[in-house]
Amino acid sequence: MLVRRWNELRERCTSEIVSGRADRHMLRGLQVKLDALDREIASYQRQEGPVDPYWVEMRTNKVLCDLREAVENARFLLESVPAAADAAEPGSASDLVDDDSPFILFESPNDDEVKATTPTAADPGQRYKCVRTVRSTLQGKLVFGIDRSTGDHVALKLSAKSAVLRQESLKGDKVLEDPINEMHLLEQLGDPGHPHVVRLIESLEDDEHYWMVLEFASRGELFDVISESGRLDENTAAKYFLQLAKALEYIHSHNVCHLDLSLENILLDDHGDLKLTDFGLARSFDAVRPFPPCPVTKPGKIGYMSPEIFAGQAFYGPQADIYSAGVILFVMLFGCPPYELPTLADRRFRLLYCGEIRELLRKWQMSSSPLALDLLSGLLCAAEDRLTLRDVLQHPWLSQDSITPCITPVP
Repeated sequence: MLVRRWNELRERCTSEIVSGRADRHMLRGLQVKLDALDREIASYQRQEGPVDPYWVEMRTNKVLCDLREAVENARFLLESVPAAADAAEPGSASDLVDDDSPFILFESPNDDEVKATTPTAADPGQRYKCVRTVRSTLQGKLVFGIDRSTGDHVALKLSAKSAVLRQESLKGDKVLEDPINEMHLLEQLGDPGHPHVVRLIESLEDDEHYWMVLEFASRGELFDVISESGRLDENTAAKYFLQLAKALEYIHSHNVCHLDLSLENILLDDHGDLKLTDFGLARSFDAVRPFPPCPVTKPGKIGYMSPEIFAGQAFYGPQADIYSAGVILFVMLFGCPPYELPTLADRRFRLLYCGEIRELLRKWQMSSSPLALDLLSGLLCAAEDRLTLRDVLQHPWLSQDSITPCITPVP
């Protein structure tokens, strides 16, 4: 019911604004409804049900965090209209964001860069057979495909050109995802490549879509594994976290930060090994200068977002990635998210942020090894106190003699 009502409000909000029919009185009415929905989401997230807490919290928090992100995006649209109305004609979606908006941090490459990274002209349908749609994306879809010449399985990420060029979703909302930049960065990371980073095989285009032909990971998302099992044993969690840390070490060495780490963006291959994917929000970073604040539209999923990004502060990409990796480790070990929002107003976040992880687990009647808790405490903390990747890779919890995943490889 909550999702259906949100979708109805979202469609109305977007259509009224983009069509130019929204006057200031209507905008105030939409803002009131948006605020009410936001409060309802927060209230619903505080509820605790009697059924399996691990599965419910994983599924519920994912949906509600996605809703909260959508609420923030719609609020940005509402707030941007009055400022743009005096300077531009209503009705154009591109008029909703001016040159000083937070989107400037994640703008598309300049014309020369686009020309250099635009896919080669070919007929993708002649080379790859689209077998089935795996899921929809903001600007297209992800498809399971087969290379017609070799029979190899591939993942095909199709992005509508019309949406990409406008930096909008298929529904007309402004988005930060940039497939052209994603292709460019994956090409950069493909030399020489890394066993735990998904490989871009090639990039193509047809009249309507940009095509990314990606390495296929047959076992799907790590999120689904944890949803089914509830939590991972420490050996398995350590195996996957070590692989994730090595993937981050590789991309950071190429001056690329991911900025959207989540269980959904970690895939497993035939052998049960990790593959980091979805670089749609990834960006090249400067090791000296931080990214400027993102006060409204922020990169990443709220449940995995570092507190400095969530608070609208300047941030360093690698530090933000390390924090998100800490959230992933927490979910692997305990089967549920550590908190609702990365802010001190959230009681569970406050305990973690202040180094009281044992107190939090005591309340939940959960436990883990001292070394695992020590590593988590060094990840889920303030940016200035956070472990570096070098520290993480040298941590004794990851230096155990026997770290093997508990998933049997596909025969």
